[in-house]
Amino acid sequence: MTIRTAIAGTFASLTFAALVIGWIRIRGLEDGERELSSDWISLDAASGAPGSTVVSARLMNVAFHFGESALVEVCAQDKFHTPGWSSGVELVVWEPGRELLVVRTPLTRDLLASIRPGDHMACLVVGDGLVPASGIYALDAVWPERPPPPSVRSVLLRGRALARSALGPLDLAPLGISWLCTLAVVWTLGLKARPRPDASPARWVKMIVGVGLLWSVQALLSLVMFTGASGAMTRGLIFHVSAAVIAVALIGGQRAESLGLVAPRQPAVGLLIAIPAMGIVLAALAKLAVHWVPSTGEAPVQAFVSWPSGLMSFALLATVAPVSEELFFRGFIYGSLERVHPSVAFAAASLLFVAAHAPQVWGNWGGLVGVAGVGIFLTALRAWTGSTTTSMIVHLVYNGTLAASAVL
Repeated sequence: MTIRTAIAGTFASLTFAALVIGWIRIRGLEDGERELSSDWISLDAASGAPGSTVVSARLMNVAFHFGESALVEVCAQDKFHTPGWSSGVELVVWEPGRELLVVRTPLTRDLLASIRPGDHMACLVVGDGLVPASGIYALDAVWPERPPPPSVRSVLLRGRALARSALGPLDLAPLGISWLCTLAVVWTLGLKARPRPDASPARWVKMIVGVGLLWSVQALLSLVMFTGASGAMTRGLIFHVSAAVIAVALIGGQRAESLGLVAPRQPAVGLLIAIPAMGIVLAALAKLAVHWVPSTGEAPVQAFVSWPSGLMSFALLATVAPVSEELFFRGFIYGSLERVHPSVAFAAASLLFVAAHAPQVWGNWGGLVGVAGVGIFLTALRAWTGSTTTSMIVHLVYNGTLAASAVL
């Protein structure tokens, strides 16, 4: 065993330990996450519920704990379009036991106009923040001056509450350790000499087999009942390990060199300065794409990271996914087709990278544009430097910047 391999093994072990600690934390976050919804009910029907008065209707009661991050919203089947909602109706969240008012939201015309309706209903966030004290909280519709018109009182409403433990500073530890140690492994193993890789006329056949195997793994994983954010992280890790194993097993020749795990052709000092900047700029451009390009729906990954456990799972996977993705797409795919024709290798590596990420961001077209731009840039970097190590490091910096901006 060489010193280089021993150092890389040490950092890889630390990465594994950080992932295990992070997975345990995700399980704890899942246990504290709750989503509660009331039945659909009209204001007329809710006026007879316990806790209602002549000027209020009780929509739901929910138990919150001190320090939880909570969100309370009201959904209406009329999408809040019925005339009369702005005639003095207010939504309040309060603790009846101590008569503590937490939030009061008057339904003004401007507020109602800002609501984005869904296909069958529209939801209005009443309150979102940290719970000030443990207790039973009530969600009421209130009309202090005059009752709303009958057309409003007959609309079906539903209260919804989300409660979750907020991520804290300590949660950054496994993320930071995993990211730094993964970067150290890449740096240690990926900057070796550049012997000429072996050429194999059957590489394009192996490439097709490799893509088929990875899609098969993905299909099999979709059939296994992984639940929650911890299950999603487990599924993601299995997928990424499979991608790396397929790439290494099928590439043939001198594996490290064939996969591009070599020093770049360009001067290393210049790249050392440019690589971190490339990753940060890519992350900034991806965020701008999400802001500029209109979306037609909420992408699956957006719904997933709306919960702290999902955000933690996504961020942890982001610290190690660049290794397997670059090995497979820029190493295996590009390396297999480069000798067929560089343009074919470039197109295949970029398009397959986008195809692999499309299900996660579908509907959020800015996110898809960002993924496509990142895939093209990383493939171009691989072609320019002749090294998968450089694209791997830029990818790690890119993912680390996005993960840090989401968690902090």
